[in-house]
Amino acid sequence: MTAIPWKPPLRRSRPSNPSCAGGSLFGTSAVYHRGTWSAKVTGLLKRMDHSNIFLIIAGTYTPFALLLLPPNQTRSLLLIAWIGAIGGVLFRVFWVGAPRWLYTPIYVALGWVAVFYLKPLYVHGGAAVVTLIAVGGLLYTLGAVVYGIKKPNPSPRWFGFHEIFHVCTVAAFIAHYIAVSMAVYGSGPAA
Repeated sequence: MTAIPWKPPLRRSRPSNPSCAGGSLFGTSAVYHRGTWSAKVTGLLKRMDHSNIFLIIAGTYTPFALLLLPPNQTRSLLLIAWIGAIGGVLFRVFWVGAPRWLYTPIYVALGWVAVFYLKPLYVHGGAAVVTLIAVGGLLYTLGAVVYGIKKPNPSPRWFGFHEIFHVCTVAAFIAHYIAVSMAVYGSGPAA
């Protein structure tokens, strides 16, 4: 028999934000990158794929803000994250052909808003949660740099810069998902 600590349902449901955003991101990306589509469908899938990046950023912030920040900081982080995400989605939907040098730094900037909240995240989540948040952020940033400059590109046909970007994205998501799980199940000082 396994004992699972009881938490109120709302507290346990908060990882659903990054889970849903991750499912949408990875699912859409897989469909977009694995199929041979008409120009119209390709354009739609690209809009969805690039918009989902903003949603996964805000979706990942949400449980950390709700679980680990005081109410005033929760509100400010969620406002920044979700207004940024909505603006980013609109930007990518209506300007799908925007230059890579313009939209990639916007993803990174929204992702690094977390640095302004590191102290309360540390106080209420602990060193392991903050370390995982930082590792995930660094991996997302590394992936964005590789994507933005298209280097390194070791084997363009089989495993090029785009695949390196995706490896960084999956690894970053895993780091953040573990950190959310730790916050939800009370592994840090707030437990």
